[in-house]
Amino acid sequence: MSIELEWDVAEAPDGRPLGDVPDLALNEPSTAAPEPRPTPQAARPPQPVPRAQTPRRPWIRPVLLGLALAVVSAVSVRSITRLGWQRVTGDIEAMVRYEDQQAYAGRADLVLSVQDSGNGDWLETRRAQLARELPAPLPVPMLQPAGAAVAVDGVSTLDAGYVTATARRAYLTPDGQQLSFVLPQIYQREGPDDWQHTAPPGEYWGAWTDWRTDFLHIRHSERDAALVAAVAPRLDAWLRQACGTWSTPCAGALPAKLYLDSYVGSLEYNPLANVEVRVEFGEGPGALPADYFVSVPSPQIAGIPAGPAGETFLAQYLAVRMIASLAARAAPSQPEASRLAASAIMALNLTRADPGFAALDPGSEPVAASAGPSDDDPSAKMSILLDQAGSPPVTLAWIEYQIQPGDTLLAVAIEHDVAVEAIVQWNDLPNPDLIVAGTTIMIPIDQRRLGLLPGAGASATPAAPTP
Repeated sequence: MSIELEWDVAEAPDGRPLGDVPDLALNEPSTAAPEPRPTPQAARPPQPVPRAQTPRRPWIRPVLLGLALAVVSAVSVRSITRLGWQRVTGDIEAMVRYEDQQAYAGRADLVLSVQDSGNGDWLETRRAQLARELPAPLPVPMLQPAGAAVAVDGVSTLDAGYVTATARRAYLTPDGQQLSFVLPQIYQREGPDDWQHTAPPGEYWGAWTDWRTDFLHIRHSERDAALVAAVAPRLDAWLRQACGTWSTPCAGALPAKLYLDSYVGSLEYNPLANVEVRVEFGEGPGALPADYFVSVPSPQIAGIPAGPAGETFLAQYLAVRMIASLAARAAPSQPEASRLAASAIMALNLTRADPGFAALDPGSEPVAASAGPSDDDPSAKMSILLDQAGSPPVTLAWIEYQIQPGDTLLAVAIEHDVAVEAIVQWNDLPNPDLIVAGTTIMIPIDQRRLGLLPGAGASATPAAPTP
């Protein structure tokens, strides 16, 4: 039996509880006596006080709707942005690997096709690297790539239109130690999906500042501040020890000055030349006079050590450069400067990071290539060399050569695998194009060719000399 109600709670009689409503569903006549109707004079029951109604705010609903739409839009934009950044990251990582693969394969044209064509200095530097089938600069000139593998540690935004990829590569030292260096590679957006490898923009470097002691002055950018703070105290200590080993006072040549250069063209240099550049200090009335510093490429464009071992090797290399610079200023002649530099480099055990300064020392007696133990025991050779040299130890690596009819200085240099400039400096030749047959000159020989350095044997295929 279904019961159909033809009214609802709102139709209940005023002032009467629902329990007092007759049971209309029974459809039977009521036998209850009718209630007496109140007389007009009878007091009416108290009426409920109506509640004050809250005024309607018609703007609330549109505002809430707008907020909801904004949240949905923000979430959507964030999702789209995240997907877009993942695509950028993938593109840049692929480009880093592409450049390395093509460089090692000798396809310079393909690598150059993704470079910043509007930066002439950058293109020239990259061409020089690619001519040696190198995808990136060597962090230190004596290092060699340990393999073709490259890893990308991360990609980050640098500025509007620029991103930085941190590429990690492995290198071998002359004594066989493997080191890791990271290189921040800058890519510039040229279109929605077009990126080009370029040099760091000017604002990348931040402020320029100085690290100073009585023995060492380093001019560096804000980017290199952390590395300088770690390396500079060691350089300072080595310079103090070098001065202590010399009988010639070096106070008049102090401090040795180092400039971590941000110019990409500084990547192509001869480390034995110790090129000096004129560096400005500030602008305006408070500016300091410009001064000359030994210029070395900033690790930001050459390679930053990725661990303590690489940091030590870089510090040793910079110490050699600074010792050679200090010796050149403290000594009265080039041969004496070479002797001072070589003695300090050997005494401080910095030969593993020496690009060749120690080999330029004209010691009192030459050492023949066949002298000493076999090539299988380079450490024994070094012991004999130190015993012969006495204190302070010097490197004995030079030969005498008699000029033959028809000789040119360039031909002599190529024959002995040495730079023409080194022969000119050693012999104080006023005119390199004028040499007389029958005269005798001194030719510096790299001690690596003689197998006198630990872990280094004779060179099977001598490199072409630097003209």
